Parts: sequence; C-alpha cells; structure tokens
Amino acid sequence: SDDASTDRTVALAEKWIAENKERFVRTCIRKGEVNQGPTKNANAGFRLCEGKYIKQLAADDKFAPECVEVMLRACEEHQYQVLFGCMQSFGRDGKLLDMPINKDFFELSAKEQYQHLLEVNDAQAPTAFFRRSFLEEMHYYEEQYPFMEDYPFWLRTTKAGIPLRLCDYVVVHYRRNEDSLTSTTNEKVVGKNYFKTYKKFFYRKKFFPLIRYKKIRILCREIKEFIYKDLILIFGNKRNSKATNTLHKLFYS
Repeated sequence: SDDASTDRTVALAEKWIAENKERFVRTCIRKGEVNQGPTKNANAGFRLCEGKYIKQLAADDKFAPECVEVMLRACEEHQYQVLFGCMQSFGRDGKLLDMPINKDFFELSAKEQYQHLLEVNDAQAPTAFFRRSFLEEMHYYEEQYPFMEDYPFWLRTTKAGIPLRLCDYVVVHYRRNEDSLTSTTNEKVVGKNYFKTYKKFFYRKKFFPLIRYKKIRILCREIKEFIYKDLILIFGNKRNSKATNTLHKLFYS
C-alpha cells in the first residue's frame, strides 16, 4: 500500500513481485494518488486483504525467519485476536540488537493493560499480528488520527476487554534511523505532524481517563510536554538553535 511516494518504491515493489510471484497465492499493489498519512494508508491496505490473518511490515523493516509461521501457530492455538512478538533493531552496520520489551505488560488483564497504556505504550506496533475479522469488527485504525495509527487502536482494543498477548519470539528486525525526528539524537526537534495528531488524541481519549484513574502525575507530564513542544514550534523548531536549547534547559534541566 503506497502512500503516493515520490521515489522508486512502487517500481521496486513491482519488480520484486514479478521475480517472486510464484511464492504467493495472491499479491496486490495499491498506489495512492495523494499522500494521506500512515493511518489511512494502512487501512486502505487492510481493506484489500483476503487472508485470515494480517501482518504489517513497514517499508524499511524486515521479517525475522519464521515470523508468520510462529505467530499464526500461536493465534490458531490460543484464538488470539491480536498478537505481539519481540524485536531486534539494526542500523547502517547491519548488526542486530535486542530491543527491550515489557513482557509483564502482556500478562495483565485487558483492563489493567488499558490503564497501563494510559501511562506508556508498551505494545510494539511493528510486531503486531492481526486476525482480519477482528480488524473488520474494530473498524480498523482511527483515521481521525492520520499520523498515529497504532496507539489509539491498542487503547480501544483493551478498553473493549480484548487483551494484548505476546509470542516470546523475535519476529521483526526494526531499522534504526539515526536521522529520524523521533530518534534520541534529535530529541529537541519536534515532528510537527505526529505532535499535532497526538495532541488531538490526548485531549479526546486520554485526558478524562487519566483523571478518572487518578493518574494526575502523567496528566501534568503530558501537558508540560505539549507546552514545551508548542514553544519549540513557535520559535523555529531547528536543531541546536539558541531558542530550542534554551527551552530544553528551561523545561528539563
């Protein structure tokens, strides 16, 4: 599912499929005419799927060996609606490194997971494996949040009483992008689209639940972060500028 990319993504995908099509029952390339963001792009891909299960794969990540086989077997055996696995990261050097995962989170009840997710998102989206009928019943990702597809979905799922479970097996190799706006090296730079999406999501879906469950410390932390990032955007949003460095020291020193 291509979100109107301007590079050679579609051509490369078409070439790869032509060379490997005998390995698949069915392949399909969706070409978006206008960039709509990851949420709508993912949903467009979901709606074209015909299999019993769906496994997403981001453009620059890789399946680990036996990923689909292991996750499918676990879902069939335990009737999971959505299943997660473990990840390893890799960078330009290609070296695989284990990524931390909170395994205790996946042992909680759905209600406990919902409350935990209000504080921190411990569901690693790149590893998620879905039963297609479940995605259809949940009406896919929420398109009102165009740059944040997974987190609202995990909250909605656990709130509905469906727990998130873990397959303790490395299923995805996740590419570390040192130039990403979300990397720790660029923590003073704000990803504008994601920030605006998350801010809307916070006030619609997290603000009152945080008050209800008396998670006031988390509520204050989030609002403080919003003020900081709004000021960064106002004063230029440039890495290592005098304004961003001053604001960072003011809020976090």
